[in-house]
Amino acid sequence: GVDMLTVVTGPPCVGKSTWVDTHAQPGDITIDMDRIAVALQPPGADSHDHLPYVRRVAQAARNAALNRALFIRGIHVWLIHTDPDGRDLAGYRDLGAQIVTLTEPVEVLMARAADRPEWTRRIIREWHEG
Repeated sequence: GVDMLTVVTGPPCVGKSTWVDTHAQPGDITIDMDRIAVALQPPGADSHDHLPYVRRVAQAARNAALNRALFIRGIHVWLIHTDPDGRDLAGYRDLGAQIVTLTEPVEVLMARAADRPEWTRRIIREWHEG
């Protein structure tokens, strides 16, 4: 299957998409739930606050994209998964994934989240409380 899988995790507003954008190379596949959700909606949709049914469809698309990408030889797949659970992480490790966890002080993240929905700040707090 895929030669390299990098899973990027971390709290909201830490810069996961930006980090992947700076590391991925032409020909790589990047799988980003927020970008998938935006692509599924009409222009002008909020890029971080998705209705629950849009999230579910986007998650299904993310999973389908990863499952298909795993069969392509010679590529690097970058997957953004904000908060994978233990089962997710075990599955990624079984695939030989490199797990990259980005972090910033909670104050920095909260400042970046000022214009984001309230749930974003709740998830940041939960992430830092562990």
